[in-house]
This record gives sequence, C-alpha cells and structure tokens, in this order.
Amino acid sequence: MSGNGMHTAPNPGPPIGKVHDISFDREKTLMRTITTEGQGEEAREGSIVTIHLEITQPAEDGQLYTVFKSKDKNPEGLRFELFRSYYSEAVERTILFCKPGSVIDSLCTDPNIAADAQLGVFARRIPEGAQKMWCAPMGPVGNAQGATKDPPMMQPKPEDTEPPWGPPKYVMLFHVLLDSVSPGNVPMYQDSYERVDWVEQRKAWATELFKRGSPTQPFWYPRAMRHYKKSMLDLEVPCEWQLEEHHVQRNQMRLALHLNVAACGLKMPTEKPYPNLSTPKMHWDPQHDVINHCTRVLDVDKTNVKALYRRAQGHLLLPQERHINGLAEATMDLKRALELDPQNAEVRKEFRRVKDLQKQADSKASSMYTKMVGTGVEV
Repeated sequence: MSGNGMHTAPNPGPPIGKVHDISFDREKTLMRTITTEGQGEEAREGSIVTIHLEITQPAEDGQLYTVFKSKDKNPEGLRFELFRSYYSEAVERTILFCKPGSVIDSLCTDPNIAADAQLGVFARRIPEGAQKMWCAPMGPVGNAQGATKDPPMMQPKPEDTEPPWGPPKYVMLFHVLLDSVSPGNVPMYQDSYERVDWVEQRKAWATELFKRGSPTQPFWYPRAMRHYKKSMLDLEVPCEWQLEEHHVQRNQMRLALHLNVAACGLKMPTEKPYPNLSTPKMHWDPQHDVINHCTRVLDVDKTNVKALYRRAQGHLLLPQERHINGLAEATMDLKRALELDPQNAEVRKEFRRVKDLQKQADSKASSMYTKMVGTGVEV
C-alpha cells in the first residue's frame, strides 16, 4: 500500500532465460535475455546504477568482435542515473527492472537506440561477409525476433498482423552485469509537490537531449521525444493535488510537453533510413505526432501561435499521397498565426514559403490540365 492510499500490484518482473521484446513500440528491435537473476532493488527510472558492460558487433567473417569493454577502461564499472545519462538507450532499457547481480544480454537492430555518444560507440552496417550468417531467418537475429515462428492458431485482426520479417542492416550486442542499484522513482507514490518537481526535472533533461541533436547525430531527437512522452505519462498518474497552483503548473507543463514533442517530430526524417523489422505500425511517422500534439494544444488554447506554426510545418512534411490537403491546412494555420502575431518573423517566412509552394502546385495542375485538353481527354 502506497503512502497515498492506493493499492499497487507487484511488478511481475522480466522473464528469466527467455528472449523478451523490450523495444519502445514492441517492434522487436531490442531483444533481451536475462541469463542470471539477481536479488534486491529493481532498477527503475532515477536509480543510480553501476554496471560492467561489453559491446560486440559482427566482423567480416561473421564472428563477434569487441568494440567496448568496461573492465579495460573502467574496471570499477560505469555508474550513472538510469534514464538520465548519455549512455546508449539500449543499455538503459537492458537493465530496466533488473536486480543487482543480474547478467543480461540484449540484441539491438536499431542504430538510433544502440548509439552511445558517451562511449563513442555507434552501430555499423553488417559486413557483406557476415550477412549470410546474421541476416538469415535462422540466424541469431532471426531466432531472437521470431522470424520462423509458427503461425498463430487464430487469424489476427488486420491491424495486429505483423509484416513479413526482413533481414537487419545493423546489429549490436550488449552483455551487462548489473552490479548495484539504488531505489528509483515510482510516480504513483509521489504527492503533488514531488510530482511537479519530478516532471520538471524530466522535461529539463529531455530538453538537454534535444539540444544535442544535429544533422550528424539525429538520434538525440527521437530520444528526447520519448523522454517528453514519458514525462506526460508521469504527469497523468493519479495523485492528490494539494494546491491550486499545482493544478495550474500541471496544465502549463502538459501544454509545453505537447509542443516539445512536436518540436522533436519536426527534426526527425520523413523516411526511415532503416525500417523497423516487425511492427503493425506500418504508416506511423513522427509528422503525424506533430499534427496530433499541436492539435491537443489548440483544443485548449486556440490562440497558441507556436502550436499553429508547428502544426503547419507538420502538414507540409507529410507526403501528399498520405495528406492530400496538407498544403491547404498549413496555409490556414499560418494565416491564423499571422492574425495573432503579425510581426512573427518565423511565421512570416514560412507563410511566404507556403505561397510559393501553392504557386508551384497551381502551375503543375494548370500544365496537366492543358495537356489533357490538348489530347482530347475529357475533364
């Protein structure tokens, strides 16, 4: 029983000795196996942990070679706060909900979450000579991701049907010994004072990650987005809000987090350079997130210029075949933003760009019409 009177079921913990999908959207891009279970406090967000880590990748001959071993450079281990570090997201998720003394292996095929700027370790494409072993359905990755699993006894719904398994382009393996764990954060145990402070800290950390993003290191943007979204979830965990000012702060943070998620989505590529191998989310992309989160803000504050501006950009980034009215909707948002803030230089610049795009679209449509009329095609 928690301090605020709510009953909480115990965490069942991760399966021992079995391969388990721990990727963010259950896309099988991060598969974990706990070979030895420890005892004591579970590693949670906010826990101070110490780990011993070895990272390997396939070489040209298909054998694994070591790209980092903590005992060589850090014999005392790597010590950091879980989900508030610059270490690889794959490493952080590998030890989540594990106990001191646990030995864990994980296999990652997403170079974004495998990237470790702190250690200077980044995923490389699987060498041509190693592809026969590592890219086969019965190979290490295929086995971990269930490439040859038996068909289900009952036909799944279309939206739950996974696409065919595809060979990976990247793979990185992590071998971790979790040495020590301090108590972490459990949002449902917090009062409103703690909750406001906790979410503010998480939001500030996500902003730090966002600022590190660049064209050469774009993986910081989706990482920041996930932290903003986690902060939003923490904000909604029930608790007794003692002060009216906490309600006000909560509402302000909620709007700010929606806008920050949208800012991350605008920095992410419209086409994934390495498609997820196994996910029913065939048509999800971050630009939809931009539109959805900005719309949530405008549902509450119809005069929010930043939300109008970012939503317009989201409309423009979506491919026309999936968003036929994108240009028109972006124009309406920018016109409204200019009505509210006529001197906003960014909005004025984007509005000029939209007008140029509209002229190009009109010219293209006119040219097509002329050709159709010239060939005698009925219109």
